[in-house]
Amino acid sequence: MGWSVIGRGEADNAASLPPFGVVRPCCLVASGDSNRVEVARSPLVRREHRMDQPVRKHIEDHGLVLATRETFDNPGFMYGATEVSVYVRPHARNAGAA
Repeated sequence: MGWSVIGRGEADNAASLPPFGVVRPCCLVASGDSNRVEVARSPLVRREHRMDQPVRKHIEDHGLVLATRETFDNPGFMYGATEVSVYVRPHARNAGAA
């Protein structure tokens, strides 16, 4: 089973750029844009894992910072849990708008 990355469209027009997303069923789901990204990971998927590389790159490229992280029981994900992280622009986190 492969993974997919939803990213920049073929056109250079910023209006045609779709939101960012990565889907790896039961392991990793990330979606958002240049201002906010929500990431749901199985606890087995470490942030340094190659599967997480497109997510890390998007977060770094847009200067996003961690606003919150929580872990929930989720039998649909590997290891029966999901770690949900939300990344936002620093000013949004500092203003409490996350």
